[in-house]
Amino acid sequence: MEDAPVTEVIARLEDQTWKVLSNSGKDFLPFLSSDCMMAMPYGMQLSAVSLPNIEEVMTSDAFVPWKSYRMDDVVVTPVGSGGAVINYRVKATRPDPEGRESTFRALVASVWRKDSKSGAWQMCFHQQTPYDHTPEDLI
Repeated sequence: MEDAPVTEVIARLEDQTWKVLSNSGKDFLPFLSSDCMMAMPYGMQLSAVSLPNIEEVMTSDAFVPWKSYRMDDVVVTPVGSGGAVINYRVKATRPDPEGRESTFRALVASVWRKDSKSGAWQMCFHQQTPYDHTPEDLI
């Protein structure tokens, strides 16, 4: 993957994060930088030092894996030689507390940076902004 253009590398990595989140939150943690920040729905801000912190949320018994997901309108923009921003729409499903399928739609943005020591790409910021309607519905 190292020889691929950064836009392809980041798109694949972001897709992999959704794949692992279809299994467990714990599997998501290796993708994150130690100083990763997340701005999640309902005003939840997560980091290594937030209460709760990212690891606590991802390893909690309350974590519910995604059943399915689809990323659309994916755009990756390199930022310098060791960073990139990815932006896209996601439609994902998972069971709600009553066991019924729940659909989540969001505009998502993540920032990835290349670790200077290992050379591995790590997510250092992630935001999900839920929406009920597509832009086409509003026109």
